[in-house]
Amino acid sequence: MSSAKPVVKLLNPKLSLFPKNTNIVVFGRNSNKFINHVYNNISLNKNITSSNEKNIAINYLQFNKNKNKLNNSLYLSARFEHFKDDFDVTLKDFLLNKETSKKVSYSLNGTSDINDQAFINFFNEYVNTLKLTELLDKDLMLLSNGQMRRSRIAQLLIQNYLSPNKFIVNLIDDFVIGLDLESRQRINTAIQNFQKLNFNDKTTVFVVSLRPQDTVPEWCDRLIIINDDLSIEYDGKLDYKLIETYKKIWDLNDVVDELEFKLLNDSKNAAINSEGNPVYAKDLIKLHKWYDPIHQKHPSNSDHINLKNIIIQYRSLKNPVLNNFNWKIDKKSRWILKGNNGSGKSTITSLLTLDHPQAWANDIYFNKKKLEVGKVDYERHNANIACSSPELHNFILSKNLTVKEVILSGLNKDSNNQTKVPKYVLDEENPLFRLYDNHLAYWNIKHLENDKFNGLSLNDQKLVLFIRSLIKLPELLILDEAFSGMDMDTIKKCHFWLHNYWCGSLILIGHSENELIKGCLIKEI
Repeated sequence: MSSAKPVVKLLNPKLSLFPKNTNIVVFGRNSNKFINHVYNNISLNKNITSSNEKNIAINYLQFNKNKNKLNNSLYLSARFEHFKDDFDVTLKDFLLNKETSKKVSYSLNGTSDINDQAFINFFNEYVNTLKLTELLDKDLMLLSNGQMRRSRIAQLLIQNYLSPNKFIVNLIDDFVIGLDLESRQRINTAIQNFQKLNFNDKTTVFVVSLRPQDTVPEWCDRLIIINDDLSIEYDGKLDYKLIETYKKIWDLNDVVDELEFKLLNDSKNAAINSEGNPVYAKDLIKLHKWYDPIHQKHPSNSDHINLKNIIIQYRSLKNPVLNNFNWKIDKKSRWILKGNNGSGKSTITSLLTLDHPQAWANDIYFNKKKLEVGKVDYERHNANIACSSPELHNFILSKNLTVKEVILSGLNKDSNNQTKVPKYVLDEENPLFRLYDNHLAYWNIKHLENDKFNGLSLNDQKLVLFIRSLIKLPELLILDEAFSGMDMDTIKKCHFWLHNYWCGSLILIGHSENELIKGCLIKEI
């Protein structure tokens, strides 16, 4: 630790921040909660024994909270130019905090046009490092989830560069979630290079949260390992051997033998629902139209979905996002859709749900019938599809719903982004309401039923969205980064259930191997 006097010294948790450019990694299963705790203490001036408030700036970048007013009223279709005339914000405007549109106008710091050559050089360098140069004139709503995350990191670095404060604390929550390997490497390079800049007595501290399954970057010069109760177990220099030791400890705590897990789900120690009845894993799927306890996991040879020579082109982009893309999906088959950030994965899933306006101009077949205007009803089509995605997550965060409302809204037949709860479901004698009650029991979240969704931990938010996608018992289940941000024990339970009990078709998207289910077919873009 530094011998200098700390600029900020927290009593709970015991954490000191010193007047030196520092990259701190908080490592542990509840690292995001720790970061949030630090932010609340600093911003509210709680449990602080020393600080110079006038010279301190605090930036808190949360990827699991929707604080972007421009995105609150939009969902997938906005990214695909449905609202092109109303929302004309480019990435460059966003980076410079000059977002404007015909219906929305706001600014974080009121940044005006800057003609300083040093800043222009800085801007160009870091936009290039984060692979955003070719996207600067692109509409913000057309960015992929990964591109948007890199953009928010770039915006944060620009804010640091322009800030008049002498001491800047940057708290970044789960900053690698949803990013492919190249994007992670580029963000690591950007932060590492930024800390080498000479800011004339300006000090910047980055504090980022990482989970046990994440890789701690080499730019980390201070490692904080935390226990599950948020107490600090280790605070010192980067030590990879120590990291591996704790990974093994946490992994041993999380590992459950699959045979034993199956017994727990099928014969003993069952969860108990509100009526006092036992709930087993199979009770969550028995109402599915394709349920077959004998050949549950076996795909059929019959066509479920067929995409033929798909071409997607935007006016603001030179090259097509998809060019002669083909994909045949058999009924009950399981797929992993792979591709880098921005390669078109979310575009493909939006075609399947008819949220993309160009879906009708392409050859898309469900159950051997082509999707054609006037012949396919949007509501009936989506009654057989359910999903969990970053876009849906962001959308629901803005709605101030309870856990109960979020899950039950998944039973809407017309669209996956409908947040109203169907009235018929509220009848407690309805089999679907009983299914909902069984899900609460099985996943052990009954105590969260009336809590606000946006107040949950990221792990619990992701679990609720996963349950929401299952309760509809769809023919096609789309899980787009559904497990990003989950704790490993939650991921293992979800994967176990999907692997052993899911009987519909499955499309899974993720960038980390521990978020992907084994035994799936692979489709690369």
